Amino acid sequence: MILEECTRFLESDLGLSENWILQYDFSEEKTDESIKKIIGRINLNINKIFENLNLSILSGEVFESPENYNNEFEKLTTKISNIQVGIEVEGNEDVTLKLNDIFHSSFIEPFNFAKKSIQGLIHSFNKNLLNEGGKWLFSIEKTINSLALKNTSHLKEQILILHINIKIADIDINLSINEKFLSSLIVYKKELEEINTEYKYLPLIKDKCNYFIKKILFRIKQDNEHSYLYTIDYQDKELTLEEIDPGYFSCFDNITQKHYSTSDNCYSKNEINAIKEKIRKKESLSYTEIHQLTKIYKDKNNSHAQVSDILKIFLEKYNNEISSAQLSKFNKHSLSVIKNYMLNNEFSIYLEKKKVTLEEIEKKLDEIKHYQLETGIKNYFPYVKYCDYIDKILDAEFKKKELDFDLKYATDLINKLKTNLKEAYKCIEWCKERNFLAFQLPSNECGKMLNFEGENDVKVFLSSSFVLPINFEKLQLDLNELTRKEGKYLTLIELQENLENQKEIILRVRESVEKSEKKSIEILGIFSAIVLFTSGSIQIFSIKNLSMSEAIQFMLAFSYSLVLFIFLIWLITRENLKSLTRVHYAFFGGLVIMCIIAITYVTNPKLDFDVLSKKATPSKTENPKKLDAKKDVKKSNLKK
Repeated sequence: MILEECTRFLESDLGLSENWILQYDFSEEKTDESIKKIIGRINLNINKIFENLNLSILSGEVFESPENYNNEFEKLTTKISNIQVGIEVEGNEDVTLKLNDIFHSSFIEPFNFAKKSIQGLIHSFNKNLLNEGGKWLFSIEKTINSLALKNTSHLKEQILILHINIKIADIDINLSINEKFLSSLIVYKKELEEINTEYKYLPLIKDKCNYFIKKILFRIKQDNEHSYLYTIDYQDKELTLEEIDPGYFSCFDNITQKHYSTSDNCYSKNEINAIKEKIRKKESLSYTEIHQLTKIYKDKNNSHAQVSDILKIFLEKYNNEISSAQLSKFNKHSLSVIKNYMLNNEFSIYLEKKKVTLEEIEKKLDEIKHYQLETGIKNYFPYVKYCDYIDKILDAEFKKKELDFDLKYATDLINKLKTNLKEAYKCIEWCKERNFLAFQLPSNECGKMLNFEGENDVKVFLSSSFVLPINFEKLQLDLNELTRKEGKYLTLIELQENLENQKEIILRVRESVEKSEKKSIEILGIFSAIVLFTSGSIQIFSIKNLSMSEAIQFMLAFSYSLVLFIFLIWLITRENLKSLTRVHYAFFGGLVIMCIIAITYVTNPKLDFDVLSKKATPSKTENPKKLDAKKDVKKSNLKK
């Protein structure tokens, strides 16, 4: 570890090894000269420690294994305490006190300031790995003001560089679309540019600062057209992407530009073919390569099959690594985040499939929920995507014609939308509080080896790597729009329900009126039949020479025709003939039988002949003279 270099240097000939103080002459003539040499040696050692501390932050050593780093820090602290105890000039208490005061103010206090600052950084890093727990109210720590440090003029720029380096690293682990972060980075950039000391790792810290400015600004420019202005020393400037050079961190910036490009050809064919060749040879892919293929298959090819295939490759790699006993807390968190990312992308492309049922979609969503409960990572993405999907279905449902609209189905969809919107808001709050990144690489892929000023082994580490921060402000606006639509759909449902109620009332009134009309027609038909039957009966009995049996036969035939007339009126006033009962069919059968009898009676030739013969043959009891008189009357009528 880099911190071990600090210990080794302290134990070297140029360091503050055991009995180092005895190397100097504290005779009366040599005391002042020896004190100056000691101050120079102390400054050399504290500068070397600050240099290594800065490098440990740049290289990510402080993040890759925080527990080991703290242990080494404690060993270094113990070593320095022992050095202070060893500062003693025998027989000269005044010089001993002066040297201790110099060592304390020039070495111990700056070291404690650095240690406190780095411990704060480690705590912030570990806090972001906590997936469980409630909402953080605040965090307070007792800080050491670097301006209050005595005898540190020789370390002024060293302390400033370390302070800025720690602040930039803290922004890295808490990366978000935050204008306060952006403003701080611009100020750090200005302060670093004003440092004249040729400090070894200063160019790396400058370029790291520039890269984070570019990352945040790049994401902001993707989501809106905001331009930012700032003023330094009464000079107004506009912050543009073109003026920011990430320098040594271009290796990260190149991946960022490719992955978040709107172009379909963000990755070259050679890059894609190289990854596919590794798959063909069954070689293990890096998580960066898995991320690249997922981007291509989802956004460019829009292929659910390809996304599912790369998900299988990831799960195989994930299952092999997640069970490792040596897995650090950071890497375990990283694998959990990546798995959520992969499942979410597969879910997103699955929603675009045709002929997929809502039940199948909800089953996939339940699987993601289960995994979120398992890992404690509350990713908002699947809930937002599901709400978008429900919104599209509802929009299509409300555009249907009235007869095709399903009120119950629409109400169920609105309830689903409401439930998942609530979960989405909770998850966004959780992600926002932790400055959650959608994709988190493991520690071994967060670092890059750089050829820095002729050194081939300088490692730089970015916790966020090439991943851009999430714009929670824009996300909140999108959710608010979905909430507004939910309110709109609820209003439409209320209107629909009111319309349904009004329709039911109108139908009841209509049915009541129709029943009254039917009853009126039926009563009128019955009354007409009675009147006709009565008047017809009178006419029948007014016929002379008509026997009782003949009269009854005519009345039966006439009454049947009237009954048939009433029955036809009743049939006409029925809405649904399927509702007829057996009684109705029996009555109808009786009418048919009567119809057959009547037709038989009317069409029977013998019956007709008998009736006619009776009418043609004079009655035996009738006077022939009366018959002749009737004939004469008929003839006279014909003449007239």
